[in-house]
Amino acid sequence: MYHFSYNGTAYRDQINHDVNGKPKERYPVVTLVLYFGYKKRWDKPLNLKECFKIPSDLEPFVNDYKVNLFEIAWLPDETINMFKSDFRLVADYFSQKRKNQGYKAPEQDMVHIRAVLELLSAVTQDTRFIDDYNGKIESKGAKRMDAWLDEAENRGYANGFNDGEQKMYQLITSLIKDGKNDEIASVATDEARRSALYRQYNIV
Repeated sequence: MYHFSYNGTAYRDQINHDVNGKPKERYPVVTLVLYFGYKKRWDKPLNLKECFKIPSDLEPFVNDYKVNLFEIAWLPDETINMFKSDFRLVADYFSQKRKNQGYKAPEQDMVHIRAVLELLSAVTQDTRFIDDYNGKIESKGAKRMDAWLDEAENRGYANGFNDGEQKMYQLITSLIKDGKNDEIASVATDEARRSALYRQYNIV
């Protein structure tokens, strides 16, 4: 439903910017929805009519509105290989996670390193992608994704996690792997729940 309201707002904004009551040149609004889930396919409505139980006699009079959805992890390899920008690395990452549960970086350098890592951090909720970025990863020039992941994986253990931070890191990583992202907030705020999860995951 938010998708429809965004488009409506964009059209309304064009109308509000008319000059002296005369319409300026207007443009069609196209919204693309990128779905980064890789454990299951999109299972939400893809058009407005699917959001309601519409009586059959009323259905012909209800205007429909569709979602332009792209399931990134399910894109064919041929489509992913057509990307020439850093987004190819992002799409390939989720495709491999779906098919292999692991990741082997392709032979392509990241150009916009921080932008790629911030996107991956946001959509995976895995803070390794952006933790301690400033000053620890060169932001100028290209860097291979596999080399960066090796650095990120080892950085916490080699460069200063204390015992408590290391336990927290292990717990959050385990929760992410199990798809229990809703538990992460309680880990930070609820000591009893955090202790219970430590025991559950055998983190000592």
